Amino acid sequence: MGNDNVALQYVSSEQIYFASNTHGAFRSSTQTVTYAGEGSVTFGRLAQGSQPEWLTDKLLKALDATWHDDIRSVLWQKLFINAVVNPLTALYQCKNGELLDADKQSRVLALINENRQVAKALKLDIADNLKEVTLQVIKSTAKNQSSMLQDVLNQQTTEINAINGYLLDQASSLGVAVPHHWRLWSDFHIAYPPLKSLAQEKAESLDALSYQVTQQHGTEPPFSGSYNLHHEQGTYHCVCCNSPLFKDTSKFDAGCGWPSFDRAQDNKAIAYKLDTSHGMTRTEILCSQCGSHLGHVFEDGPTDTGQRFCVNSVSLQFQQETS
Repeated sequence: MGNDNVALQYVSSEQIYFASNTHGAFRSSTQTVTYAGEGSVTFGRLAQGSQPEWLTDKLLKALDATWHDDIRSVLWQKLFINAVVNPLTALYQCKNGELLDADKQSRVLALINENRQVAKALKLDIADNLKEVTLQVIKSTAKNQSSMLQDVLNQQTTEINAINGYLLDQASSLGVAVPHHWRLWSDFHIAYPPLKSLAQEKAESLDALSYQVTQQHGTEPPFSGSYNLHHEQGTYHCVCCNSPLFKDTSKFDAGCGWPSFDRAQDNKAIAYKLDTSHGMTRTEILCSQCGSHLGHVFEDGPTDTGQRFCVNSVSLQFQQETS
């Protein structure tokens, strides 16, 4: 989803076609692919309209496919389903059907409900039937391993950004609250940070304090960090993987002894984890891309966000804004 915006820079909307495939399969061994769920193929055009002459009924029949005048709804429905099934099966390391087990079903239903709210905001006619359709897909592909689970098991890059990242961006732009999807995003990136190996390699070259803080969840002494009273224009990046985390415009002096920010540059940049260490209940913040420890976030910020991201200086690397 979203790649049509790139394609539109080169061709007209009438020239962009989509095909949505819901067949299920997984690689059960290096030499075997198991067909685990019968689905369908649906064709459509970005510029909504009827079936083109070149895509004949004979060709569609040969492909066991159909044409849909509004492919956007078809694509969104598949994305909504994948945004629930794929990351959850990867997190729980289970086949699709196991998502309906008692210990997982409530989370599935919560995510589906948020999908319905996004679908309504997008004015998609699939909203009312989304729960029924999603549950039916889970049942009909019960023995399947999702592509995201297969990627995780094979230690390959997953499609989490393209699926859940796109959904979160759209929900944010629409002003639709999706806390369960944000929690899923955090949980997935804590379990499988895509740049973890890069961070571990970089951490080996850091000084002892930086290593302790970023890799062992330590804390630098208050008022000791180089960015505590830092006020230059630019962006604060993760010291381990260089992912952008905070802008200078979100920084403020909280008087706590550590750099403080009232928001992340991108909500997807941060992963949140419950921290009950030292006899306290806090929310730990980590770089979502590499899993390095940043600090904690508190709900006592003085700005409109009400948040205070309390970050260790040694977890950050500042890049000055160039004119």
